Amino acid sequence: MLLVLMITNAFVLSTYAAPFVFQHSIGTKQLVYDKAVLDISNVSDGYIMYRYRGASDKTVVQMKIEGDNTIYSHHLPADGGFVAVPLSFGSGSYTIRVYERLSGAQYQFIAGTAVEVSLENEFSPYLYPNTVVDFDADSLVVAKGEEIAGEWNTVPGKIAAIYRFVADAIAYDSELAATVAAGYRSDPDTTLKKGKGICLDYTVLAAAMLRAQGIPTKVVFGRLAGGEYHSWISVYSCEEEQDGPLAIERGWNLLDPTFSDRAAVSRDDYTAIYEY
Repeated sequence: MLLVLMITNAFVLSTYAAPFVFQHSIGTKQLVYDKAVLDISNVSDGYIMYRYRGASDKTVVQMKIEGDNTIYSHHLPADGGFVAVPLSFGSGSYTIRVYERLSGAQYQFIAGTAVEVSLENEFSPYLYPNTVVDFDADSLVVAKGEEIAGEWNTVPGKIAAIYRFVADAIAYDSELAATVAAGYRSDPDTTLKKGKGICLDYTVLAAAMLRAQGIPTKVVFGRLAGGEYHSWISVYSCEEEQDGPLAIERGWNLLDPTFSDRAAVSRDDYTAIYEY
């Protein structure tokens, strides 16, 4: 049985009777512009809802927070439906700007606002589905994740089981890696069915399965020690297990399913730039 719920209390999960899908919703605090709608009803849960109403084929939602020069850019399809955009900086004063593509690399500003965010739960942005980790209660990855992790009754056991499955079941797609375009969005169900993908496909698939188990998981973009741009996951565990199938610490754990054949993963080899 699938349990769909909203986050209302502090994050305290240690055992699971069913997969969890934290479901986003459309609220009543909507900022309506000529070509866009920004729904800020659920910022305390770590996301906004965004809908494009124009005629362009592509839009970009950009976010920054006071005191940090990093800008998060979400390249989104212009299909007219609401999508959930994560507030990846956590609590703070956000500036949100929306652009539509005119042609080629030319964009024009169409909407924007400032919003104060105070998260009720610091893990919320890494539990809800969103534009980067896109899944719902009916997704194939939810059922597959429960099949893989259901036999484990510890958080480290579930993390290890899902990590090993993704690492072993997905083959690296060198052809896609050589041709992938900027703004590529990964669909975890497609990756699961194809059985191959690039680093982002590995990480989004793992993140979707883990989030559906109620385990906070970040999709991280950054650089490896050699300078290569790469994606990996950071998974939060409320339990520690050093002698299980995968050594897991209490807190955030860096895991790289793309390069799982490495003897060890050193945090010093990874520099995070964006966390979704």
